[in-house]
Order: sequence, then C-alpha cells, then structure tokens
Amino acid sequence: MFSYIVRRLFLMVPTLIGITAVVFFVMAMSPGGVGGSLLNELGEMEAEKAKALRDYYNKRYGLDQPLPIQYARWLNRVSPVGFLTSSQIEFPADERDQAANTLRAGLPHATPLTIEQAISVTTAIASFQDKPLLPSAHKVIAAVNGPGDALTLFQQLDAQPSADLTDQYRSAAPLDRTKAGQLMLRSLADVATGKDRVLLSRLTLKAPDLGESLAKGRPVIDLYREALPVTLLLNLITTPVIYAISILTGIYAARHRGKLFDVGSGFTLLGLWSLPLPWVAVMMIGFVANEENLRLFPAGGLSSTMANHMSFLPSHTPDGWIPGWLLDRAWHLFLPICCLTYGGFAVLSKLMRSAMLENLSADFVRTARAKGLDDNTVLWRHGFRNSLLPLITVAASILPSLLVGSVILEMIFSIPGMGKLTIEAINARDRELILAGTLIGGVIGLVCILIADLCYAIADPRVSYD
Repeated sequence: MFSYIVRRLFLMVPTLIGITAVVFFVMAMSPGGVGGSLLNELGEMEAEKAKALRDYYNKRYGLDQPLPIQYARWLNRVSPVGFLTSSQIEFPADERDQAANTLRAGLPHATPLTIEQAISVTTAIASFQDKPLLPSAHKVIAAVNGPGDALTLFQQLDAQPSADLTDQYRSAAPLDRTKAGQLMLRSLADVATGKDRVLLSRLTLKAPDLGESLAKGRPVIDLYREALPVTLLLNLITTPVIYAISILTGIYAARHRGKLFDVGSGFTLLGLWSLPLPWVAVMMIGFVANEENLRLFPAGGLSSTMANHMSFLPSHTPDGWIPGWLLDRAWHLFLPICCLTYGGFAVLSKLMRSAMLENLSADFVRTARAKGLDDNTVLWRHGFRNSLLPLITVAASILPSLLVGSVILEMIFSIPGMGKLTIEAINARDRELILAGTLIGGVIGLVCILIADLCYAIADPRVSYD
C-alpha cells in the first residue's frame, strides 16, 4: 500500500503540469492576453505613457518573453525544487555589515539616508548579478562619485520606481568605461522595473512561490491564505451533511421499496436535482433574506459587523441576549450550505438506494439471512458495507464539484472565498491568481481521487494495491 501511495504522489506531478499548462497557454493565446483589463486602461493615457507602462508590465512580469519560457519560469517558482531567483537571494548579516561599512567609508559626505539608499541598491544589484556584496558596493561608490546624476537615480530607485525609469537609466552617463560598469548599468535598469532573474547556478530546495497578483499587487499566497479557509469551511460542512442525508434516505427508501416514502422521496429528490443553483440562491435571498418578506437570514457575508467583539458561545448579558460568534457564523452560512447540499444529496440518495437494493437481493445477503442473522446485522454489516463502493467512487469528484459550485455561490452571497477570488482573477486576466487557483484545485482533486482509492481497500478487503 505504501509503494502505491508513493507512486500516485509522483504521478500527480506530470498531471498537475499538464493541467496548468493547458490553462496557461489558453489564457496567454486568447484575445487580450494576460492582464487584459490592466492594459485596456492604457487607452485613456497618452501614447508615450501607455507604451512605458506596457513595457513596465512586460518586463516586470516577463510578458515579453516566449510563452514556453514564461511557463518554465512559473513552474520554477512554484516548484519546491528549482532555481533561486534574484529576489530570493539573502546575504549573511556579516557580509551586509561589511558592505555597509565600505559604503560609509567610500561616501564620507553622504547623509545617513543616502547610505541606506546605496545599501538598498547594492543589495538589489548584487542579488540580480549573483555576485558578492562587496564588489557591488565598490561599483556603487564609483557610480555616485563618477559622472552623471547617479545619486538622483539611486534615490528614485529606492523610492517607488516608475515605468519610465528604464529609459532614464539606459540614457544616463556611463558609470565607467569597463564592461563590468556597463553590466551594472543594465542591471540597474532591470532592477528598477522589478525584473526577477533566474539564477541557474542556484539549484536548491525552496519554498514554493505563487508570485504576485497583477491586479491586486499583493502576493498570491496571501490572497489564497485568506480565501481558501472560507471555501474549505463551506465544503467541509457541506460534505458530511450530504452523505448523512443521502445514506439515511437511501437506505430507508430501499428497505421500504415501492411504499409512500420511496415514491415521495424519489419525486422530491428528482425535483431538487432539477433546480439550478444560481436560481435557488437568488430565490432564497429574495424570499427568505429580504426585509420586505421573512428576513430570517442575512443576505450575504460571513458574519455580522460586530461579530469579532462577541464571545465565542451565546451568552446573556444585562444588555440582552448575545448570539455569540459561533451562532452568528452559523446563521450566515445556513443559506449557502443549503444551496450547496440539495443537489449533492439528491444524486447520492438515489445512488445509495440503487446500491442497497442490488446488494439486499444478492446471494450473500440471502445466505446471511438463512443462517439466522437479524435484519439489522444483515443490513449494516453485509448490505451497507458493499453499497458504499459506488458512493466512494462519487466521493472522489464531489469535493472538486463543490469547489466549482461555490464559485457562483460565493459571488451571489458575497462570501470572500476562492470562488469570488477566481471570478475577479478571470475578469482581470490575472495570470498568477488563475494559475494558483488551478494548481490548488488540481491538488485537491487529485488528493480526493487518491483518498477514494484508499477507501476502496478499507471498504472491500478484496481490493488490494500490492
């Protein structure tokens, strides 16, 4: 079993590469390309400023490179084993102190602020060129003391570099006539636009980096760290509810085949399965959460405005009864969970009924009854265990499908989860966010399939992967 799990985990890697590659190339080759909504805003700018900003985006996010290279850079960034980039280089404290002392000695008339700016530029260039700090510090000293207004450029670089700084750096007076000085000048221009260079000599284990969102300007990992727990909370509550209702109604309908409950539940479940989720969500908001109607539940959000100031559990105070954070969260999640569950248990309940009917009429069940076993033992120890196999098959896809369903649901109920974040990323053509969402969804789907395979072996001893 252990070797099977290891093989499956290794096979996930090429599968994830294939999934993300399809999304990447379809998005890159579609009309508008990556960051389409950001570049559309350039139509309102002057031609020169629009071109400078477009060049900045292309260099900053590598959009001016061939598509295979762009995808390879993204893979390198998210892989736990890969090449470090210039932004990931960290210098030891003693080397930084030595470079700082060298800068102070070489720039005796500089202010403390200028020294800090020179240290920042030195670190950026040294990491970009993958060189020690001390030689870069000497070049910075030569640049500040040499021809050209290099000090002003350093101050602009240490502030927030704008899109047109690249031309300023390239048109500045040469730092010196040596090849090293020209290389430093080019590196300074690249650093100004935030270009991140892959260092092929730095193959190592590293923390996966999902990049930075083009539209929001924040690290993608931070955005999904906020959104993913919300979506998982919805689905981790929804999945047990779906299976509990499906198993109980399916078994009861199978034991009372052809009776009122079987016919009525079959008709009801078929009707529920036919209702589209967006329409049900809008109807719930209109009739159950509308102030002019019942107003039993909130129309959106995860909690009330003052929920963070409430106690965790309900309590009674002199000011009255306070529901508490837990009850307030459950009150807000009730309608979204209802929308996510009805379609799932409508399908699984019928599947459970069919599997139970098939197993209750099988030879091994008749043999168990002939041996004198009571009905409950026959039902739960023999019929139910074998009926779980179809449900395990469906379980591999139910969580990914719930994630897809929550995309629409979170937009309707204004829930700040993965679904809402994904819709915003698609509208903005935000490559980093979309690829990160694809990667996370792919990992969740493949892990669910692996868990389903392991559950086969648990439910049926005849299944073996050795």
